[in-house]
Amino acid sequence: MNTTESAIVLGGTHDKSFAIGAFLASFFDVNPHIETDVVVFHDGMDSRVQAAISCLCKGLCRFIRYDSPFEVDVEWHANVDFFTTMVFSKYECLRLLDEYSTVIWFDYDMIVSDSLDSLFLPVSGGMRAIRSPNIGYSIPDNPKHGDLNALRECSGIHSPCLAFYKTLDNTRALYEWCINATREYASDLVCPDQVVLSAMVNRFKIDVYPLVFELYSPHPKDRGSRLTDRYVKICHSYRDVKYWDSDFYDEDWTRYYCAFLSKYLEQTHGIQITTFLDSGDKGEITAWGQASRNDDKAVLHGCCFPINHVPLTHQAIEHLLCVGATAEAEVLRRALDRRAPFGHANKGVRQ
Repeated sequence: MNTTESAIVLGGTHDKSFAIGAFLASFFDVNPHIETDVVVFHDGMDSRVQAAISCLCKGLCRFIRYDSPFEVDVEWHANVDFFTTMVFSKYECLRLLDEYSTVIWFDYDMIVSDSLDSLFLPVSGGMRAIRSPNIGYSIPDNPKHGDLNALRECSGIHSPCLAFYKTLDNTRALYEWCINATREYASDLVCPDQVVLSAMVNRFKIDVYPLVFELYSPHPKDRGSRLTDRYVKICHSYRDVKYWDSDFYDEDWTRYYCAFLSKYLEQTHGIQITTFLDSGDKGEITAWGQASRNDDKAVLHGCCFPINHVPLTHQAIEHLLCVGATAEAEVLRRALDRRAPFGHANKGVRQ
């Protein structure tokens, strides 16, 4: 049962659960005043990961196993192998409007950097989204379904951040339309959910309140080169460069990943790990993977890892390496080994 009037929604495969955790850590760190439920659609998330993610939320966190409504013999466009059919859990936002007045979807490859209060304010048209000048880039040159060509020059939407409100009419019918359209156009869905939602907006003439791409979806790799950086609300590691890639490092994302990892290790080993989210002490946060040793703990980005617990530290090192945080892993390794002086990891080092 929902406990608030709103829900934020994410969905992804179990192997990307850590990214969902990092996003939620950033959301509630930056927006602690927002009272909202969290709904996570998944394909089989470990119970300890679920518990860790719940610890990062301020209120109710619901985990719903997503069973694809599509038959196994659907002929998908090759891109769907890259995205996985979990991307269609985005449609479930329309059904959640039966329970909530406001439902906001976020892709998990993002982190929040500024207030998102405005997303929770309903608009008369019933929907907020990033507008796209046209849908053409998401449709193959020679689609099997020729009627898609009529949409090429129509304006569409980007779908990493979507807000739906009770003011949107016929949401159940819209949901069913999206499911049927996905089945019909499956072989032509280059950007699967985006094409269908863009077609939906055009087909039903939905007045979408526009979100600014530069504020709600700029890529972190370009940080520092844009005049709008100080106003960014959400950074989005879209396409081929992800926050967790071994050759890309983002300090902010790594900080929130460490917060998630701390909660996961708490669930795994039963040892409390203090983080900046618990203490609210921003002064403890050290930049670029630098750390300091205080008795039996190592501080990574404001998260205190107990190095006197060897199995926990080894597991932390393993997980940090998996997301390309080699400098942070090296800090813990050196602290654990005690054969080298414990000091600052090199700024942004990735090997």
